[in-house]
Amino acid sequence: MAKQVVLCTHSLDNNQLIADVMAAVRARGATPLRFDTDRFPIEVPVSILQDEQDSAITVGNGTERITIGAEDVIWYRRAYWGGKLPRTMDRQLLQVCIAESEATLRGLMASFPGFVLDPPERVRLCDHKLRQLRMAKELGMATPRTLVTNDPVAAQQFIASCPRGAVAKMLGREFIGIEREAAYRAAAEKRISRIRKFD
Repeated sequence: MAKQVVLCTHSLDNNQLIADVMAAVRARGATPLRFDTDRFPIEVPVSILQDEQDSAITVGNGTERITIGAEDVIWYRRAYWGGKLPRTMDRQLLQVCIAESEATLRGLMASFPGFVLDPPERVRLCDHKLRQLRMAKELGMATPRTLVTNDPVAAQQFIASCPRGAVAKMLGREFIGIEREAAYRAAAEKRISRIRKFD
């Protein structure tokens, strides 16, 4: 039987990249199945059976279902746990449903007897920018001066010590910041405009 590859992502992911990976999987004689984590538990099925005689994991994408085993592969790319759950649900119930969706799909990957490319717990480690900076420094790579603080005085002192300007950013991935204070934005733009650019 040809190997099956489940591509765990979400429906807002880079569709061209996923299509290219699925084509490459097919070209190697395996069967791909795209599983959008945000569509679970509302639109796509998952069954994880474990008993004395048997164990089986079945996943679907809304049009087809496959049962995967030790000879198959899961590629965990991205997740949006419970993303399609109605936001009109009671807030407490919604939080429980999202947590249960995540626990079910993480449990599926943790109990899967086959190979999991980029398991969620390893991907989660990559979210820790401070850990990445420490590891890069330990490996001898050049790293930028970095300050993580909630102390406005420390932040102002750090920025003042950066003659070529400083970059402020959130540690999480889900944020976009735009400076609202016009005076601060003007002062920052003026300081940055004085930076000499090198090719």
